[in-house]
Amino acid sequence: MVTEETGEEIDFSKEKNLKKVEALFTKEIKQQVESGIYKSQHELKTDYLGFGKALRKYEPEKFKSLKWQEVYPTVPVTVEVKCKVSSSGLQT
Repeated sequence: MVTEETGEEIDFSKEKNLKKVEALFTKEIKQQVESGIYKSQHELKTDYLGFGKALRKYEPEKFKSLKWQEVYPTVPVTVEVKCKVSSSGLQT
């Protein structure tokens, strides 16, 4: 058992609790990734994440037709996170 910040104990041997943790991890990871993308596009205005490099590799003609540095801040990016906790690592 692990004690949550709220003082509630969580039993990781129960599937429903692992699902709860997966949902929390998924939400946090998605927020962190979206924050990094936002910073890249709107604050730094530079593609340090390599989206342009991937576009150039898989769609070279499309990439050549764009002024990537100008277009990048306006490109919509969708983040999808799938998180699976396979075990808690805790021993009883």
